[in-house]
Amino acid sequence: MDTVGSFVLVLHSHLPYVVNNGTWPFGIDWLYEAAAETYIPLINALNELADEGLEFGITVGITPVLAEQLDHPVFKRGFVKYLNQNIKFAKQNEKQFKKENDEHKAYLAKQWQRIFKTAKEDFTKKFNKDILGEFRKLQERGIVDILTSGATHGYFPLLSDDKLISSQIRIGVDTHEKHFGTKPSGMWLPECAYRPAYNWRPNVNSDLGFEPKMRRGVESLMHENEIRYFFADYELVRKGEVSKSHYATFDEKDGFFHFAQKEFDFRPDASQRTPFRVYSAVSSHLGGDAAVAFIRDPETARQVWSGEIGYPGTPVYLDFHKKYSEGGLRYWKVTDNELDMAYKHDYYPQDIPKAIEENAHHFSELVYKVLDGYKLWTGTEGVLVAPFDSELFGHWWFEGPSFLKSALKKIALNPRIKVQTAKKYYESKDFFDVAKLAEGSWGENNDHGTWLTSDPFKPTVWTWTLLYNDEKLFKEKVAEFEVTKDKKLIKIMNQVARELLLMQSSDWQFLITTVSAKDYAERRMYRHHIYFRRLLKIADYKKENKNLTKRQELFVRLCCKKDSLFKNLDFRKFI
Repeated sequence: MDTVGSFVLVLHSHLPYVVNNGTWPFGIDWLYEAAAETYIPLINALNELADEGLEFGITVGITPVLAEQLDHPVFKRGFVKYLNQNIKFAKQNEKQFKKENDEHKAYLAKQWQRIFKTAKEDFTKKFNKDILGEFRKLQERGIVDILTSGATHGYFPLLSDDKLISSQIRIGVDTHEKHFGTKPSGMWLPECAYRPAYNWRPNVNSDLGFEPKMRRGVESLMHENEIRYFFADYELVRKGEVSKSHYATFDEKDGFFHFAQKEFDFRPDASQRTPFRVYSAVSSHLGGDAAVAFIRDPETARQVWSGEIGYPGTPVYLDFHKKYSEGGLRYWKVTDNELDMAYKHDYYPQDIPKAIEENAHHFSELVYKVLDGYKLWTGTEGVLVAPFDSELFGHWWFEGPSFLKSALKKIALNPRIKVQTAKKYYESKDFFDVAKLAEGSWGENNDHGTWLTSDPFKPTVWTWTLLYNDEKLFKEKVAEFEVTKDKKLIKIMNQVARELLLMQSSDWQFLITTVSAKDYAERRMYRHHIYFRRLLKIADYKKENKNLTKRQELFVRLCCKKDSLFKNLDFRKFI
């Protein structure tokens, strides 16, 4: 039977560095929630599907900063305590509901106890406290293709120097190899943010000034670090250009796609700019180093991520926002998105299987109709790329992992659809169209506005001023100290580099702009800036003096303990 095309599901897993940086409501509890509600259920669902003999593959991005946290002893100890605490809360809730003669909520509290006990059993015994190890096993089974990302999810288009972007990528590659045993082939660009090569200049006031300088395209920096493919929003193709008659062809020796010609002509025909093709991305008609871009399909994505018109808004599903005062567990269903919290109805688990079946059936049919329609229109097989934040499934949408399992099974059982990892699809092709992507992201309006805004109520311009000043100073200090043999000075400068990487995290601007954790994000941004500057002063002191003062020693120790990630980082590789 002829196939109509390929389905590539991509789950992007990421959290900013929260270990040793707060607990509740902002801090490491975010990591505990994601592990209990998303990562463990996802691993179980994928293993169950594989054990059924289903042939399928999905792509999972695990950012370097998330991987470092999931492997951190502070997380592993704290997560067990978190699960025990939630079991205790559920027992207290059950007792209180029985006292109030609310038997149904008491039953739900009993279910919460079961959920957290199962998660604890899985984590401590089945997974041996090694979530990353379970993902690695899935990768070894060929079920999962694991992507890397920027070290701390830095927003590449706005970082001030290509070498700093390359460092984010290089550390991402090294960290991936450390945890998963192989070099990554693909990468999740933080916020799907892409910038082509052009004469760039800063657009905020800083020590950098406003002098323009030629910048390399992000695809060139990925290619330099042996990244073969990435993911972009459809708007970047729609507003871009596609080569009229030239292609990138696969070279089996190095695993990259290369150009036989030196110059491209680009077609204005918008019909060729589709999300159902994959493109070799270049920055100009002269070609250059490239990486292959998988394109997000906006229509099918909206069915899943939207709480208003998508599946998570189904009335019978567990409501995310309404929580019980004692412990924060949830006992109410969505009911109606427009309904006041006070009027939400009780949640009934027995209503869920039918809703999951309906949603999964609808989605699998939608995927088939889209691919079938594209083949009828063009005569060629397309690829439908569906990227989502992993945490949507389980954390934001409680029933999400069950939906994923059911939808994946239905799509994989359709003999006319190939359910593939991005890597397998990439390796199956002999050539790709060549495209110049537009600059942008998957944020609101597909521009940089979510991360750079002068909105008086949620401004982020100041964060870029701080960051640009510190990036400039860092480059100067690296040049000054790169030849040092002083082990203490090297340790201090390595920690300086960690603080800068943490400042570069795109999460701080996102949390400020969305006002979801504005104060926390502002404090984190400023705290890393203060640590960065103070550590540099200590480095200057160490250069001129044999020993640090006791106070300086304590501060260096504090920084190294508080922000303890990327142990093998070397500041001298940043320039």
